[in-house]
Amino acid sequence: MAWKQVQPFDLSKMGTKPGLCLQNVRLAFGVPAKYYDAKAAMLANKNAGTLHDISTLPKDVAVPVFVDTASINEHVEAADCGTFYSDGKKVTDPYNQVFFGWGEILNDVRIVEFVPDPEPTPEPTKVWYTYKQGDTFGQVIKDLGLDEGHLWGEDGTVKYYTDQLWATQPDVFDANGNIKIGVPFYLIPRI
Repeated sequence: MAWKQVQPFDLSKMGTKPGLCLQNVRLAFGVPAKYYDAKAAMLANKNAGTLHDISTLPKDVAVPVFVDTASINEHVEAADCGTFYSDGKKVTDPYNQVFFGWGEILNDVRIVEFVPDPEPTPEPTKVWYTYKQGDTFGQVIKDLGLDEGHLWGEDGTVKYYTDQLWATQPDVFDANGNIKIGVPFYLIPRI
């Protein structure tokens, strides 16, 4: 799983006015004004289900971080790739604070979005066989249960699996183009 930056963070645009932490952080993210204070912005994240425990803070994007303070307005900072900034200044010991958590949104503007890991491509089923003296490819296909009722022709099962073998395991063929005796090979069933 990974987080993707949607709204860029620019530290040079972060405000520095004491007591205006929400404004300072929203300027760094280029987000318009909406909420009165950091507590309201934090509650908007909480209500939207986008407030996360600080232990899950992503280290490759910038996000707003909501801090529990003695102020009724609470406090918001920005964490940029794990480095915290409060009112335009780097926080030297950020984990010495009490956090409500970090948010995906600020003033209802999406800052980051979750990008799930791609589903792994399942390994195709391989049907293994080793040619014996007297085998024919058409009969082997039938014996392996791969016959689709149409063995021969341009769109036939024999041609399909012969082409597959040439593409994936050309070493199973001898100089005359026949499958070698005693050499294991696999076929991937057509879906």
